[in-house]
Amino acid sequence: MVFGRDDKDLLQAAKGIAQGNILFRGESVVVNEVKPLLPRKPYDAPNWVRTDRPVTFGELKTYEEQLQSSGLEPAAINVSLNLPPDLYLMRSTGIDMDINYRYTMPPVKDSSRMDISLNNQFLQSFNLSSKQEANRLLLRIPVLQGLLDGKTDVSIPALKLGRDQPVAVRL
Repeated sequence: MVFGRDDKDLLQAAKGIAQGNILFRGESVVVNEVKPLLPRKPYDAPNWVRTDRPVTFGELKTYEEQLQSSGLEPAAINVSLNLPPDLYLMRSTGIDMDINYRYTMPPVKDSSRMDISLNNQFLQSFNLSSKQEANRLLLRIPVLQGLLDGKTDVSIPALKLGRDQPVAVRL
């Protein structure tokens, strides 16, 4: 039960309980002070990708070694791209992904490549060079049906904005 001397006390107790920063011990708890929460900025929800600046894959990872893969046939590296549901991208040609990567060069030249997919739909494949200087890629993810990537002739389906967008990188 929540008690107060007046409506103001009840409101303060409810705010304190809702914020979750009150330690409940004993038979009763007194809420003396509640620090007001700062208003949220547009699109700053904790589970959404930031829209006010570039975001790294490191910020999207949910566990420490998520961006690493090893072995003869390494598993795909997966991260979630969760965009705000009302993000207006109709006049945009796409979302740029500037990818920096590192991989162990094979002792002999082979057909090593990096495959990128979004929502389990193949986007693009890049041949991995045996030279160290070629470890940076720029990929544009189109946001409308039928748009083409600026570098290749890859057509991908429309993004369903706001839903969890799994991005997979396979080496």
